Amino acid sequence: MKKLTFQIAAVAFMAVGMLFTSCSKEGPEGPAGPAGAAGPSGAQGPAGAKGDPGTANVIYSQWLDVSFDENGIAIISAPGLSKEILNSGSVKVYWNLNTEDDPFVVSLPCSVIASILFDVEETAPNIFIDPYFSEDEIILTSNYNVSSEQGISQFRYILIPGGTPAARKASGIDWNDYNAVKKYLNLKD
Repeated sequence: MKKLTFQIAAVAFMAVGMLFTSCSKEGPEGPAGPAGAAGPSGAQGPAGAKGDPGTANVIYSQWLDVSFDENGIAIISAPGLSKEILNSGSVKVYWNLNTEDDPFVVSLPCSVIASILFDVEETAPNIFIDPYFSEDEIILTSNYNVSSEQGISQFRYILIPGGTPAARKASGIDWNDYNAVKKYLNLKD
């Protein structure tokens, strides 16, 4: 009887051993099981820092050809120049004395020495250009005829709606520096 019990135990031990050694981890993967239920939501994280103000509402013109009359006055149509912008926003006008391909830009109002910029006699006066703003138009006055001619002497305006009152150099931008404004607003020439 002991011999039979020993033989049965030995056979059972060998069968179990063969079962474990014949199984391998290789083989076809079974089908995916059903998705489990969603776990509980975690606590909401803290609010992030407030981002920089965007430029989505800024309106700007292309470089415009402008003609001054015999009194040194030019009127630029500026759709979008509203009472709200006049009261709480900002309007900037720039003058490109050269071409779009080779710009030389100044912010208005300005005073420019004509004899340095143009091929005129040494006694030419300083050029003064001043902008004035009203709804939907910009009026420019000048003591010298700076009308556009063949893509030279063009003007551009930028309308900036009011938002949070800030200092003149908000976000480090000097609105009188055309290149800084162009970069900040991603303007295309």
